[in-house]
Amino acid sequence: MDKKIIPIKIEKIDSSIFQLTKIPSAILTKLRDKFAFLPEGYKFQPKFRLMGIKGVQVRLIQPDGTFPAGLFTDVVNYITNDLNKEIIMSHDVMEHFYPLTDLFANGVNDDVFSEYELNNTPILLRDYQLSAVQSAFENRNCLLNLSTGSGKCLGGSTLLNIKLPKELVTKYKHLIEK
Repeated sequence: MDKKIIPIKIEKIDSSIFQLTKIPSAILTKLRDKFAFLPEGYKFQPKFRLMGIKGVQVRLIQPDGTFPAGLFTDVVNYITNDLNKEIIMSHDVMEHFYPLTDLFANGVNDDVFSEYELNNTPILLRDYQLSAVQSAFENRNCLLNLSTGSGKCLGGSTLLNIKLPKELVTKYKHLIEK
């Protein structure tokens, strides 16, 4: 009697958390160990003295199989390449990785954003702000590491004030409502 191989399933909990389901506990343990690290100064923590290294490791994959969406590619690569296991993904997970750049026929530019004014003077995004916003659309996230006064708030807030054509709102209504 051949044993049927059950693929590991990845489901979306919310926009930042995914969950591994139908996963054997031995494989979950390997994943949890792979995606764990020791915090700086761990030797000085009371947990280390009482429990050893296992007591202070930060594990990015939780016992219930949940993990941050940012680890998705690494988790999938490890499961498929190193553990040689099959993966199936729910439609929600796949949808999470579709690029949003198709929302804009002419690309992401100053015309896309709502008009900002300061003392009745329009404010336009600087090149690096515009490229950060474009990166957020292409990758569904980005990290702005800019100095004080360089316009992080303005660049980030433009994401919340985008003018979408009505036909696109209709097309992506199921995403907007969630």
